Amino acid sequence: MDTWNEMLNAEMARLKRERQECQAILSMDYYPVSGTTLSVSRPDYYPAGYLPAAKCPGLFPSGQIRGFAFCHDGCGRDRVNAAVEKIVLDMQARMDPRYCEIKVFDPEQLGMDFVHLTRSGTSPVCAPEAVREGIDALFSRTMAIVTECRTRYGSIDEYNVLSGNIQPYRIVVFGDFPSCIQSDLAKIRAMMNVAWETGTLFLITFSRQSLGSASQRQLLNEILSKMVVIDARADGLCHVRSSSADIFYNQLSPMRLETLEEISPSLDALCSKIAGRSRREVGADVMDGLRIPIGVSDGAEHALTFGLDSEANHGFIAGQSGKGKTNLLNVIIARGIARYSPEELNFVLINCAGTGMLEFADCPHVKTICCTTDPEVAVEAVRTVEGMLTEREELLRSVNATDLKDYARKTGRRLPRIVCIVDECHVAWSGKARTTEYVDNVLVRKVVRIGRKYGIHLIASTQTLGAGIPRSLLDNIPLRIALGMTADQSQSILGVHNTAACNLERGVAVYNDRNGALSANRIVRIDYLPPEDIPGLVAGR
Repeated sequence: MDTWNEMLNAEMARLKRERQECQAILSMDYYPVSGTTLSVSRPDYYPAGYLPAAKCPGLFPSGQIRGFAFCHDGCGRDRVNAAVEKIVLDMQARMDPRYCEIKVFDPEQLGMDFVHLTRSGTSPVCAPEAVREGIDALFSRTMAIVTECRTRYGSIDEYNVLSGNIQPYRIVVFGDFPSCIQSDLAKIRAMMNVAWETGTLFLITFSRQSLGSASQRQLLNEILSKMVVIDARADGLCHVRSSSADIFYNQLSPMRLETLEEISPSLDALCSKIAGRSRREVGADVMDGLRIPIGVSDGAEHALTFGLDSEANHGFIAGQSGKGKTNLLNVIIARGIARYSPEELNFVLINCAGTGMLEFADCPHVKTICCTTDPEVAVEAVRTVEGMLTEREELLRSVNATDLKDYARKTGRRLPRIVCIVDECHVAWSGKARTTEYVDNVLVRKVVRIGRKYGIHLIASTQTLGAGIPRSLLDNIPLRIALGMTADQSQSILGVHNTAACNLERGVAVYNDRNGALSANRIVRIDYLPPEDIPGLVAGR
């Protein structure tokens, strides 16, 4: 009996202490993010909303919380996604990177739900097979931690303090739960049961209309019952359900989710801080090149890469009609605007098919867009590209800078990289002799040959695989992405004897950044982006 009373008194004292700490933080005008000292343990509180009356973030004491589940039926996907990103970025900004690991699964929206996480250096896992592999790996590691920690230590906290080793705390995000993971719900439930002990925080977004069949409901309910469930109305005010006795702040003031306009500045600031820290650690940023995820190769994410660890700075895409060229271009554009800000990356879009790409017209990343089948009109769009290159030549010459990075170092001004996409590029070369010569002069002799220096990249694409492709273009671009085509066409695009693109199924491509060398072939399954989703993604920017 005495032991029971001691345990009860200790628990009551802990709750009282946490209440006092939370009250003190809530009384501050601003919930501060540590500037220099990074934590090696999980934070004391998670900021999961906003308390209007107190004019400060709503804080959940982290004790025993396994995760948060945000229902977006009432207030929309964008608002709950921003709330999820706030929790992740806040934790990431406070913690030593060695002690913080983030995994984001977003197969439904190709990672577009979490653009700030993408920009801060976390690449969402999107392909269904990659999602399954990622969950399997996470489950195996979780069970290994349970075995290792519980044998000699009470929790991951004790393990990290006493063992002399580092086991990072993990944040696991599932967008549109349980999309593409129905077969893994039992594993997720098992991981949820030991989430606190293994240092894992689960964050999920869901719609009640998409919770699966009745046979899955029991598993889903068990998972949700272990989490703090936040159900927001259209005005953002939330109903919070939790089995944890530690959730008391909601008694002080109603909680609501911030609007995108309210939360964006703090998300941008956190993102910039984390991205800047990450860039210093790896010694690379957009000044060194671009990396835009486009699909999966050998079970791992594969990215279109210009600069950085690749010698490629321009690309050529080809494939027969219906093999997925338009989808690939849409993925490149959408993922580019998700990963980089308008201050880091701009697009010039020239679609000589006469349709397509207009869905991106209102995006701040897109500086010029032209849809036409008239070579003369296409030439005017090419003049815009020439003007951009000329302007940058003059800027770099004015400070005697050797390239984009040198210019930023000397002036403190970072110029965005520019990716010029010319779809059905053969049209731009098929006009009168003078226009063909002009296009060749600008896109090949200038952009392809010297554009790298000025941060300007060309992606040319076509489904016309015959004589319409200028050899001057192909011969100067080492990166070729070939979707399904005939053996002869594969050799004309990739190189002599390289028939790897022959009869590829829709959505599968050969990625080769070494002028078609057989040893450089990579088979990539391109992520699928439904066209009807593009306007929503652009509007969410």
